[in-house]
Amino acid sequence: MPASIQKKHVLKEVNHSAKINEEKELPMEDSVEEMEGEITLNAAPKKDKKGTKSKWILIVILVLLVISLISFGLYFFVFKNRIDTQKGTLNKTNFTLIKESGKVEFKKEAQDYKVLEGDEISLPNKSFVKTQEGLAHVLFANNSLLSIDKNSEVQIEVENEDININQLTGSTWNRVKKLTNTENYQVQTPTALATVRGTKFGVELGPDPKFMAGMYTVEGKVGMSQKDGTLLNDLPSLIEFPSFAEIKLKDKEKPINVGNLLPEAAQGRWYQRNRIVDLIYDQTQDLSLKLIQLLKSNSKLLEIDSNNKGPTRKDNCLELMDQRDVNKQDKTTIKITKPTEAQVFTTKDTINFETDNFNPCTQNPFEDKFLSWYLNDNQTSFGSGKSAEQANLPEGNYSATVRGKYNKNLYEDRVNFVVKDPISSSSSSSSSSSSSSSSSSSSTKPNNPPTANISPLKYSTYNSTTGPVIKTCFGIGCIYTLNLTVSGSGTDPEDGNLIGNSLTWYIDGILEATTGPTLTKTFQTSTVPKNFKIDLKATDSKGLSGTVTKTITVKYP
Repeated sequence: MPASIQKKHVLKEVNHSAKINEEKELPMEDSVEEMEGEITLNAAPKKDKKGTKSKWILIVILVLLVISLISFGLYFFVFKNRIDTQKGTLNKTNFTLIKESGKVEFKKEAQDYKVLEGDEISLPNKSFVKTQEGLAHVLFANNSLLSIDKNSEVQIEVENEDININQLTGSTWNRVKKLTNTENYQVQTPTALATVRGTKFGVELGPDPKFMAGMYTVEGKVGMSQKDGTLLNDLPSLIEFPSFAEIKLKDKEKPINVGNLLPEAAQGRWYQRNRIVDLIYDQTQDLSLKLIQLLKSNSKLLEIDSNNKGPTRKDNCLELMDQRDVNKQDKTTIKITKPTEAQVFTTKDTINFETDNFNPCTQNPFEDKFLSWYLNDNQTSFGSGKSAEQANLPEGNYSATVRGKYNKNLYEDRVNFVVKDPISSSSSSSSSSSSSSSSSSSSTKPNNPPTANISPLKYSTYNSTTGPVIKTCFGIGCIYTLNLTVSGSGTDPEDGNLIGNSLTWYIDGILEATTGPTLTKTFQTSTVPKNFKIDLKATDSKGLSGTVTKTITVKYP
């Protein structure tokens, strides 16, 4: 077969095979080689290089897209979580100040105080809160609640999961939710530190917060630590309900006093109102929405506040202090109001005895069961309670004593009176015998009360130039101190000049430890001007007494 014909035949077969492969959709790769005048044909499946490349590009794009979506999702999740965490941290460092009543002020660190105009405001870490005649509350992110009494100031620090109350003056009541192992809540005063993990407790500072503080529990336990180890070595590590710890750094013999919270103490205004707030706190789910409305509408709180308009505590004691170590009658007073000194009665009269007594710390009188009445030196009482009576007493000079026993301490007051027989008095005056008349007269002659006298004071008003009055400031509060020496005397018609224990001194109705003709007294007050009443009582050998009063005023220019 000629070569040209053979070649055409081969090409025809090739075309035929290609057509078959094309019908089978199999790509063919034709390779024609010419060697020495001959043509060799290799047939194989045809590869679509362009299509394969496109597929790989598509796959790579899809993979990159998936990776991008996953990466973006992870980034968004982590970033959002971080933002949320930061927001949560910021929210936890803020706290909400709530005004219940009166004037409440606040300031951010290194700024001036501003008056809170509305009911509440969100404040940042390390802000200050101050009350004058106002009541305020602080609500924290963990739902713990701090109540702040009138005339108080605190600084609040919230960092990480720790809450620190720096109490500068006044009184607080702390309600702490159960904390985790990483959380901490503490109240710091100038004298000590109270740390808790979930309880209710109060902290009250004295007129000079550097030297006097009281801490008490009403639920759970409070751990206490020393603020100054050199001064508070006897500070207990833990007090539990119903304990009370009092710190008086000026008392060198017993700076720390720990005992049970007295029942009388629970009758104080601050204690009573906060026990009501405790109930509201325990029963309210969302404090941020309901607390202010519930506080302002509670009838019991309104009643307590209206009946107790005075200061939370007196300048010389804490409202809730434990008084078991009191031995100078400096916390409780008792006074006979009937009969009056040297009052004269007849043998036919019924004599009424009454006493007025007042506890400046608890602001409550003695209970009747703690009061007893005695006549002369008789050790058997003739009556009990705030009032008693005696009838048909024989003629003579008498003294009546009322005694009040409070927490193992004895307080008393005495009054002298005279009982006359009108018949014997008239008959003795008409006696014919001068000697018997003289004898009768001397035997029935009543004892006259002595006279007390306070020497004229150089000034009635003392300030930094006439006293001098010393001003000592701490935080934003100041203490004004006056060191004063007062002289006095007592004279009795029968005994003559009175000395020693016959002369007793009182400051604002509180018996001083000093007796005799000279009193050296340190007067302290946190507010000026302030009036102090000085009494000197002179008592004769038969118990009759006379009292003189002077008033001084402490001021500061």
